[in-house]
Amino acid sequence: MARFAAGVRRIHDRGAAVNRLIRDAAGTESRMADLWQLEKEQRRASILSLPRSLHDKHALRKGMTLDTAADTIWALIGPELHELLVRDRGWSPGRYERWLVDAMCSILLAGGAPTPDAPHAS
Repeated sequence: MARFAAGVRRIHDRGAAVNRLIRDAAGTESRMADLWQLEKEQRRASILSLPRSLHDKHALRKGMTLDTAADTIWALIGPELHELLVRDRGWSPGRYERWLVDAMCSILLAGGAPTPDAPHAS
């Protein structure tokens, strides 16, 4: 998880301004909207090895499906969340990286709160 988060941080450190530009232009420019959609799809496809590995090692929380794990990672590493924390809230890149590791471990691995896929107790 730590190596993965470090890689995500490096990507955001280099590409945050470009991602923001594409995302903001996507509201009015159809080519930018297509590019933003492609970026989101490629980001999700690029992370699939991590949830698969956790699933294969039986490391995911009880009730956490592979698909939900992938969606969770995809959402957590998104440029939107990075921008909120680093740019808007003034977090250092290192703080963001440590938080990302903690968040992924807390949400995905055994010992966390009930997952969206788990049946709720009545």
